[in-house]
Amino acid sequence: SLPLELSRLGCSVTGMDLSVPMLKKACEKFRRNELPVRLFSSHMTSIPLKRSFDAVICIYDSINYVTDHDDFVSVLAQAASKLNDGGIFIFDVCTIKNSELFFSNHTMVENFGDIRYERFCRYDRKNRIQENHFSFFKQGLRCTESHFQRIYPLSEISDMISESPLDELARYNDMSFCHGSEDSERVHFVLGKRI
Repeated sequence: SLPLELSRLGCSVTGMDLSVPMLKKACEKFRRNELPVRLFSSHMTSIPLKRSFDAVICIYDSINYVTDHDDFVSVLAQAASKLNDGGIFIFDVCTIKNSELFFSNHTMVENFGDIRYERFCRYDRKNRIQENHFSFFKQGLRCTESHFQRIYPLSEISDMISESPLDELARYNDMSFCHGSEDSERVHFVLGKRI
């Protein structure tokens, strides 16, 4: 995972997630690799830390889980409030193109040894909500969870950035340094704290 790699490169890592079980998994990974980490549970709209950082990173379309415009702007403001002067906020989003290509009434089934995984995806174009419904089966037991993400047009994201104390420095297409656009499946934004 990215936090482990950053730690191996000598970065001081502080991790945040709303899910306490996911934080426990992260803690186990760091402990197994004998790497230091600080972890805490919080929502992106309210980061209860007094310290600041050179970079705040929010990837794997996590910000798409923020489905309200005002909450999205709040996330940007929270990230800015945790940045040192000259610091950057990096996040990525799933695009409309990606949702229409891969998440419109799509079903995926995979088997990993004795574990079966099923995923049903739906994309509501009108409200721009991507739904993912997961089922996991192991030895007769079933576990399910559902995820809902808002898929913002990039122009709306630009508007929200302009409402925040951050400036857009760059946007990249997926895992490249090419410019990101609505033709991209994923776009990474790099924002700088407005001085």
